Amino acid sequence: GAFLIVVLWPGAAIVEAGCNPSLRRVLRDAVPIAARRAAVRRRVCDGSPLPAPESLLFRLGVAYPTHAEIAGVGVGAVRYCHFSTGAFVEPITAWEPERRLAFDVVESPRPLTELSPWPIEPPHLDGYLVPRAGEFRLIDLGDHTRLEGSTWYEQRLRPEGYWVIFSDFIISTIHARVLEHIRLESETDAVVSAVGSLKSVAKRL
Repeated sequence: GAFLIVVLWPGAAIVEAGCNPSLRRVLRDAVPIAARRAAVRRRVCDGSPLPAPESLLFRLGVAYPTHAEIAGVGVGAVRYCHFSTGAFVEPITAWEPERRLAFDVVESPRPLTELSPWPIEPPHLDGYLVPRAGEFRLIDLGDHTRLEGSTWYEQRLRPEGYWVIFSDFIISTIHARVLEHIRLESETDAVVSAVGSLKSVAKRL
């Protein structure tokens, strides 16, 4: 796509893939949320749609998350994280209410949409950056919560030191989109709950 050509072209001449062993990486981002863990946990598991993306990265065709849903409860349930190009299928491997939600990634959609007038699916998009697992952690800070989002992925582009700059940037931008959405929804819930409690107290006076 245009993003890969314009931004990543300087390293194109020395890229090697295919039979090379993959590099396993983990990327972790976090956001403070002015809400208690119970409220944040509801939004982590909630499937409310995310707003239209503002990032230029996504406008250039890189796949972005639109909403998520979980079928079932507990370990063995399946999370479906819907992106602009399709859905990630993510069996739950850890379900610790208000603490941790972890999952494997067993199916992935295309990483980006080519900027083309024709509906093409070129094979060079597949197998170079492969998500393998993800996790949300909720850390209690009293009236606040620290929400951490982590992604384990395989990088199959060489030279590693060059390409990981861009793969980390893409994943971190996706993290920011999801974490910020959860933050806004959780803090709105907290305000609505506080207002409701004040109204209830006022009625009893």
